[in-house]
Amino acid sequence: MAISFKTDSDHGFNTAKIFGVAQALIDSAKACGVSISLSGPGSYSVQGPTGSSTSTITTFALVPVKGAALSLAKQGTLGPASKSAICSQFTDGLNKAVASLGAVADSKASLAGSPKPLPAAAKALTVKGTATPAGAVALMDATAILQPVKGTSPGSTYYVVAMYPGLNLAARMKASEISIRAAGSALSGYKSKLKELKFEDGGQYCSVHFKLSEPQLAVKALGAIVATLGVNSALSMADFNQFVGV
Repeated sequence: MAISFKTDSDHGFNTAKIFGVAQALIDSAKACGVSISLSGPGSYSVQGPTGSSTSTITTFALVPVKGAALSLAKQGTLGPASKSAICSQFTDGLNKAVASLGAVADSKASLAGSPKPLPAAAKALTVKGTATPAGAVALMDATAILQPVKGTSPGSTYYVVAMYPGLNLAARMKASEISIRAAGSALSGYKSKLKELKFEDGGQYCSVHFKLSEPQLAVKALGAIVATLGVNSALSMADFNQFVGV
């Protein structure tokens, strides 16, 4: 029986999901302009625009997927080793793409254009006034996604957006800026990767601040961070689009 393929990117992302790629990674990749398309019979290409021109396309991975394997995966009968191998190739390619396309060069650097107002959903998560919400805890003690946690200054409140073994990440949207903090019992083991992402070392925590020209860039910044730390290593993470309000 002949197997027909669709060549659009949505089909490519759906294929990656069938093989077990995390939805959070897919969402981050889409937000960064990554695409997955059929590059030839039985081969998917993970690509994205790089450089100063969106016409410059970089291929981050070529993932071989036989038609028979895709059919078995859809039926849920593909062997776990084969499924895991294809999932790993998609995941590695998407992680590279998100880290490359979503990374921001400098802490507190403007990402382009003039600031735009944040949508209502983002404003709802922005601290109002100077009072820290009741029940806010230290970031390293947080146990739930979107739990309010204390910042450094009185009244500074962040919300947990991702949790790793021994490490919590929290973010705060404020006007045209997103601030991100990391803290936890295993912080020292993550500091080298956080340094690559322009985090500043505050001792018991690390933090970074990005100025935004539009809310969607906050999703890219968060996506780049979790991609570098490892999407599959995360214990839990928020829906970044919902958090930012886009």
